[in-house]
Amino acid sequence: MIRVSVIYPRNSQAEFDLDYYTNTHLPLVARLYGNYGLLDWHVDQGISLSAKIPSENIVACYMYFDTLEQVKLAFKNEGAKVMQDVPRFTNIEPKVTFGQIHAKAN
Repeated sequence: MIRVSVIYPRNSQAEFDLDYYTNTHLPLVARLYGNYGLLDWHVDQGISLSAKIPSENIVACYMYFDTLEQVKLAFKNEGAKVMQDVPRFTNIEPKVTFGQIHAKAN
């Protein structure tokens, strides 16, 4: 299984509309990438254990596919449409990483 991590790091000029992201952008992503094997996704809102130090990231989204080829096809065919929507909810350039899951609980 492949996990795609899309991370929006915090900075002093960061703007992020979490409502738009969860209710509009991610359904768009699910519809577009679902045609290429998107299995599941979830979103983490960054939190901190200290009131003095904010979370490093505002939001992180994790998407799951069976194969790397599915990810490549989704990004190649629909990535531009997804990225065109990004300015509607943030001014942050997301950091995107890819990983192959080797073990998990249950």
